[in-house]
Amino acid sequence: MNECLHAAVTALTKNQAEHYDKYHCLRRLPDDVKTCRNYAYLQEIYDAVRATDSVSTKDFMAKLGEYLILTAFSHNCRLERAFKCLGTNLTEFLTTLDSVHDVLHDQDDALKDETVEYEANFVCTTSQEGKIELHLTTESEPVAYLLVGSLKSIARLLYDTQTDIRLTSYTNDPRRFKYEINAVPLHQKSKDSDCEQSEASNIATSTKVTDLKIGVASFCKAFPWHFVTDKRLELVQLGAGFMRLFGTYLASHGSSLGTYFRLLRPRGVPLDFREILKRVNTPFMFCLKVPGSSSPAEVSDHLVLIM
Repeated sequence: MNECLHAAVTALTKNQAEHYDKYHCLRRLPDDVKTCRNYAYLQEIYDAVRATDSVSTKDFMAKLGEYLILTAFSHNCRLERAFKCLGTNLTEFLTTLDSVHDVLHDQDDALKDETVEYEANFVCTTSQEGKIELHLTTESEPVAYLLVGSLKSIARLLYDTQTDIRLTSYTNDPRRFKYEINAVPLHQKSKDSDCEQSEASNIATSTKVTDLKIGVASFCKAFPWHFVTDKRLELVQLGAGFMRLFGTYLASHGSSLGTYFRLLRPRGVPLDFREILKRVNTPFMFCLKVPGSSSPAEVSDHLVLIM
């Protein structure tokens, strides 16, 4: 990572040679970071820039984030192809990255304590206005500012998209940051493509639950291993398979999700509607807790929010 950062710093300062005096603060940094093990290079860059009045810290870190992606892609074409596999647009990219991040974060089982609740530290959602909202929790303030530029480069290079990113931090928790991203494609599709899309939209299915053509009973038979809860996580609908397992216990044991299921993954996540909603892009694994049974079974699936 330090070598990539060094390449980005070098490219940035050379490309803007007319502003050489502005970057005088960076001269104290080492010229070679390959031999510097466990060196907090990003923090050193951040501290050096913040100590001078000639450069805006946030602007510099954002620009460095842009050059970090530029240099990384130019030195490794496979990295660019790997990034493209995460989605066909910026929204898909961040949504998939959200899921991948949670899965990778959860793989280090040895360091996880199931009794401790872990908050989601990379969450991508979409606002009602259609803007992308990214919520990041990090102990490193420089990372938060660096990400602004990196996202801009990724959007432009991979998806030919211009972005306007507004970064805000939470006063009650300095580790939490919110990115409001307005993404606009630089080149609109052709008129023929627009016509095809408009024709497709005319026959698009409804998003209203009341317009569902299949009845509840038929749905439960067709999808035997599904369940539906309300915001209190009370079971309001069960597939035929789950009904056979513990349908007879609902009257005596209640309908709380926690009575019949234990959340295994993501680890440390409480059975709480808001916490689950933060990880809506993440695969979940539950353990069945059938009353009177000593052999638990695991169920793996995605959770879907239906408004």
